[in-house]
Amino acid sequence: GPTPPEEPFGGFKLKAVPLKFIKKIQDIVLQEAESIGSSAMFECEVSPSTAITTWMKADSNLRESPKHKFTSDGKDRKLNIIDVQLSDTGEYTCIAKNAGKEISCTAKLIVEVKWIKELEPETSALKGQPLYMTCELNKERDVIWKRNGEVLKKKAGKVQINVIGMQHAVTIQNTTEEDTGVYTCAVANQEDVQTTTSVKIIEIIKDWIVKPLRDQHVKPKAAATFKCELFKDTPNWKWLKGETEVTPSDKVEVQKDGKQLTLTIKNCQPDDVAEYAMEVE
Repeated sequence: GPTPPEEPFGGFKLKAVPLKFIKKIQDIVLQEAESIGSSAMFECEVSPSTAITTWMKADSNLRESPKHKFTSDGKDRKLNIIDVQLSDTGEYTCIAKNAGKEISCTAKLIVEVKWIKELEPETSALKGQPLYMTCELNKERDVIWKRNGEVLKKKAGKVQINVIGMQHAVTIQNTTEEDTGVYTCAVANQEDVQTTTSVKIIEIIKDWIVKPLRDQHVKPKAAATFKCELFKDTPNWKWLKGETEVTPSDKVEVQKDGKQLTLTIKNCQPDDVAEYAMEVE
């Protein structure tokens, strides 16, 4: 009969080396002082070493030029960007091709942005008055303002968002308690570069006490009750006997029902005779 066909290479089959990046390009962050005029290098390793690589910036193919130098040494691939300018910032991609297959990896060239002037840690305004927040970057960049994590939007007659070069400002007109919260200003696409302020709106009420206290004339061992009504509910109040704060005890009862406050002194004795007052902050 016919002889069986021989196994190629005595039983060994050649497998194609899968196309892959052993090491991908990484983001490059240049500090302000060293960035302009220096060079920046993206490096990666590709397997197999016979893979053909090309480089792109955003959606444009890069060509070898005095600006862009390509190096290919075994598995190592390098893109050297000469004399870095702000216009060189952006996304760079290395594309590797081999045997009809294609893979890519992408990284960013970032010239670091930082705050020259941050927001004040705390900002306050009187209720009804405008509130102003301002900060400044070392470069012109788009920013995103947020209040309590929600994006702050312009609103006619209420919220103004202004940009003057590298200065960023927010003005809130006719402030109310609803404007309190944590405000942040972050660089768009670099949200770790952010500054924060805690906003408080202060309400000054000249006449907190709507119904004043009345003098109490009581017989010994009887109870004296002082009542007053506040302009609005607040936790910031205290009863005073002379200059001393009065606290609840077996003898003294303090009650609060919304805006109504009551102080009762039981079993009145001569040493209870004094001026009692309600103090609201």
